[in-house]
Amino acid sequence: MKSEYFTIAELCFKISSDVDLPRIQNSIFRKFAQSENNAAIEIFINKISIKCQKKNNRSIDRAPNHLDSFSSLRNKKNSRLFFKSLKIKRILSSMQNRSDHVSFLCKGNVFQVIDYSRQCHEIFYLDKTYIYQACSPINRIAANFRQIFSAMIPLFDAIMLHCSGLIRNGKALLFFAPNSGGKSTVIQNNSGDPILNDDQVIIRKSGATIIAHGTPFSILTSGPVSAPVGGLFLLEQSLEFNLQPINRADLIYCLWHEHQKYTFFLPKNLKSRVFNLLCDLCCSVPVYRMSFPKRFVDWQQIDSVLDYFQCNLIKNETSTT
Repeated sequence: MKSEYFTIAELCFKISSDVDLPRIQNSIFRKFAQSENNAAIEIFINKISIKCQKKNNRSIDRAPNHLDSFSSLRNKKNSRLFFKSLKIKRILSSMQNRSDHVSFLCKGNVFQVIDYSRQCHEIFYLDKTYIYQACSPINRIAANFRQIFSAMIPLFDAIMLHCSGLIRNGKALLFFAPNSGGKSTVIQNNSGDPILNDDQVIIRKSGATIIAHGTPFSILTSGPVSAPVGGLFLLEQSLEFNLQPINRADLIYCLWHEHQKYTFFLPKNLKSRVFNLLCDLCCSVPVYRMSFPKRFVDWQQIDSVLDYFQCNLIKNETSTT
């Protein structure tokens, strides 16, 4: 089994796979590669074989009856095939008494076990031939790469955000929008500033500061760059450029629901940690609705509103002391 090491958001990921993963061999991912190191998070991708058994042996296609902690898996159609594997059954049995520290995901022909106490993410795919290439486990794994890399990071006060970001004047500016909403366009209208990513950025709390980190999960990135978050911008396309302050509570609500795909499987304590992180993010920096025409971003106006916020922050700190 081949192992690769990557550092993203100052966390070392070890990926061990029994099959080649072209995604991590591209030039973008290689910017984040490093030599062998002590990994904070381990990801294993394994093939499992399932022997054909008699149809009248109904116990082979459901979770063992004594695994009450995982009863939610028992009725999922996709998971039944994996319960024919003795390896999967042994894993479930070993985790029965600590179900609060484990999450399971089963989609298509891929079964994932996320063990937060061991900081280990195991991904199993079936050893079989697929008529449609798009349905093959490797393609399904590649399609869920962002979720795979983001599943464990809440343990380290971090979360993956669906946004673009760049570093300007030593601060990270994050731009939120739905798909095709202008995230990449904003980044492309800037010249010279380091790019975190044009679609996925990781934020991580360090003491009282929230740091935004570059990721390899889209095309545009300057590599493993980072900076404290300096502003959040909710994008909408318009004929004229304009910045309007928005309600922080509304933005928290929006971000929480937008990122359910990265949180729905988390244990309750980690969900609370992620929610608190989003609250801290939205309450610590200026937040604006940014209307802009397709080919123009007024960076001077952005700099002005951020400078104004910073001046007021300094004044308030001075007056309290």
